[in-house]
Parts: sequence; C-alpha cells; structure tokens
Amino acid sequence: MGTSGKVIRINRLINPLSRKSLIIKAERSMKMMREFSDVEKIAQSFKDHCDGIVLNPDHVKMLLHYLLGRRAPALIVRVKLSDVPPQPDEASIPLFVENAISVGASAVISSFFVGHEKDEDEARNVRFISFIARESEKIGLPLIVECIPFGERVTRENFSKCVELAARVSTEAGADIIAIPYVGESTVLKKIIDGVGTPVLMLDIVTPFGSAVENLKLALNSGISGLVIGEETFQRLDLQSIKKLYEVIHGRGAG
Repeated sequence: MGTSGKVIRINRLINPLSRKSLIIKAERSMKMMREFSDVEKIAQSFKDHCDGIVLNPDHVKMLLHYLLGRRAPALIVRVKLSDVPPQPDEASIPLFVENAISVGASAVISSFFVGHEKDEDEARNVRFISFIARESEKIGLPLIVECIPFGERVTRENFSKCVELAARVSTEAGADIIAIPYVGESTVLKKIIDGVGTPVLMLDIVTPFGSAVENLKLALNSGISGLVIGEETFQRLDLQSIKKLYEVIHGRGAG
C-alpha cells in the first residue's frame, strides 16, 4: 500500500490542479478559546475554503460531518513529542500512527524545533520524527513536519540558517511535506525549496522578517506550495480575508 496510498493521500492535501494547499490548524485554538464550540466554528467556517484541517483525534468523531463529502478537507492528526516516553521505541510510536489511521486521517503532522539549548533535546526530536516517518511509510500515511526555530540559540542573524537546517534534517528523516516560517528574502526561500525536494508550505507564525500571510504572493512566486494557518492568523484576520487567501493560493477556478 505504501507508495500508492501515500500518493493518493498527498493528492487530498495538495490540490492536483493548482498543486497548492491551504491547511487550517484547529487543534491549537483550544489553548486560546478553551471551548470546543470554537473549534467546531473553525471547522464549519473554513471547511469549504481549505484543503486540510488539523484536529485533535478526540474531536474527530464530534466533527465528522464536516469531514465527509467529495470537497471536504483532508483530516490531519497531530502527533506530539510530548505524548511519547523520553526514549521513544518500536512499541510506542506505531500506536500514534495507527490511531491516526483509525480516525480517518489523510496525514499526520509533527514539529521539529531547532535551536534547543541542549543538543540532546534536538537529537531526541530528530529521532522522534524518524520513528514517525518510518511507521507512516509502512502504511502510506504522509508526514508533514513543521520546521520551527526555537530557543536561546536562535537570533535574527541565524534564523534563516536554522530554518534551512530544520528543513533539510526533517526531509532526511522522512518528512513528505514540510512547513517553514517566512525567512525574508526570496533567494533564501528558493534555496530552501530547491534543497529539500518535497512540497514546502509556509507556516504563518510571526518571524523577525514578518509573516507568511503578509508576504504570500512573494512566497508563491518563490515556489512555495501553500500555507498553514492557525491561532495567530485567526486573531489578525476575519473570515472573508482567510477565504481570499484560499483564492490567492489556488487562483480562480481551482478545483
């Protein structure tokens, strides 16, 4: 099932006509809004204006009706390093991947943080991504990795280099799609995209160089494959603005 299953699922995430994607992160909004009804409101509002939606597995059953139908967004389930033992092993990781498949996920998403104060923390994160990638590959489940510079070692001067390192390490570990923050110059962005060989999405978090949404057209012209938005974007933009992002990403008439 591996290769063909993964190709089919990736085509649910990335529009095969425009070769672009807009992914909505609804699971993180619980930290800000606290109410399940707010997560449901996000799903209801954006289900026709996104290609994928990230949810907690516990919410999938309650939101199932928003995930059904030919034009429904693909379900993406987050797998977090904090949920596994300090030393992830062959027995613990498959359970997270199997759980994602059991709730109907088209992909799993995880994060790789680069810039840890302790090298062993970064190494543990890499091992975790590698475990997830290997188990996901067995059943043809795509892995999306958010590449996020984080920690005291990260500065404005080395931010882009940190993103480039995280992107390369994540794809070498087995990521099928990566999401990176905005890095400023188009030449740097193109270098990262050309260097990984996988679809690259922009992760809309504030960086020293601005946000992905504010620089979306430049990013698209540089070869980016779309956008991942969450809490920070919802706080800044209204529903109509986010719908417009979808149109800009895909172009009018995208199927």
